[in-house]
Amino acid sequence: AGGTVTADLLYDPAAPSFEAEVAEIVASGPQAVTVIGFEESVKLLQEMIKQGAGPQDIQIYLVDGNISTTAYEDFPAGTMNGTRATVPSGEADLTAFNQSLLEVDPDLTDFAYGAQSYDAAMLIALAAEAAGCADGASIATALPEVAGNGGEACDNWADCKALLDAGTDIDFQGVTGPVDFNEYGDLAQGTIEVNEYTSNTEFESLGKITADVPLP
Repeated sequence: AGGTVTADLLYDPAAPSFEAEVAEIVASGPQAVTVIGFEESVKLLQEMIKQGAGPQDIQIYLVDGNISTTAYEDFPAGTMNGTRATVPSGEADLTAFNQSLLEVDPDLTDFAYGAQSYDAAMLIALAAEAAGCADGASIATALPEVAGNGGEACDNWADCKALLDAGTDIDFQGVTGPVDFNEYGDLAQGTIEVNEYTSNTEFESLGKITADVPLP
């Protein structure tokens, strides 16, 4: 709140050079730059460094698509220090859930959207169960009936299904935390985790931010 967007630039991720794009951003005189991208972010940051707008010149923010412990390892030591990156999270501590994913795939390194995907699958299945059918319209209608409606709290398939079978209203508690829908059928709140790089290959959590999702 209170900030001013000095430039908002779309770019071609397959472009051979980002010189012109970075020059346009630099010319706008920003105090911070958010880079929303993927693998091309390495080349983009290299150009930003070249033009005096790298992580050691202004505050850089990354997102879940380009936060990485390996992508920037060849940068000069300390280049990424202080760079911040946000990732989707939840109100609850996801340590135990992420550990359960590692038990399935010990080589897993990216947990982004894992918990959210699990909760989404559970909500869809429970909504189908509550609706008595699995067509899209019925599931959409039933979603608010299985979460955030003041029903009996449950957090796993067996308990939730047993309550539904008994005719009891349920309030599914996801691994990300409570789930509430707004009047448009979207999630009423969202949570992101803010991380800060301490080296080119390491970052630490600064905490989480939960906020209401703006209505259309």
